[in-house]
Amino acid sequence: MLYMDASRSEQRVVVRLLVAEGERNADIYRRMVAVYGEHCFVRTIVNKWCKSFREGQQTISDLRRSGQVNIVITDDSIAAVDALMRIINRKVRTRDISDELSLSKGTVYVIVHQHQYSKVGA
Repeated sequence: MLYMDASRSEQRVVVRLLVAEGERNADIYRRMVAVYGEHCFVRTIVNKWCKSFREGQQTISDLRRSGQVNIVITDDSIAAVDALMRIINRKVRTRDISDELSLSKGTVYVIVHQHQYSKVGA
């Protein structure tokens, strides 16, 4: 049997449609597994989205959550870290680079490891 490979958004649309038609969670999950196979959401995720749509959520995207912000790495920040590494030396700590350039420690860590600087201290 050939299964569809659908994005999460597409599967959420299917859940929203079937909830609007009054289908039960178990039936929605059963129908989705029949169509998407191993690419289908797990049962708990289907139940979560069913509940959200029944409670009035209209969008198929995740709601914003508090927590750690995504790391934003720009060409300017990469160039600044690279320049600082060349000027000072490679034995500088990531914390010092972070303080000097006003970048987060996580951003500096990612930049340093993407450029494979090997002598940077923690």
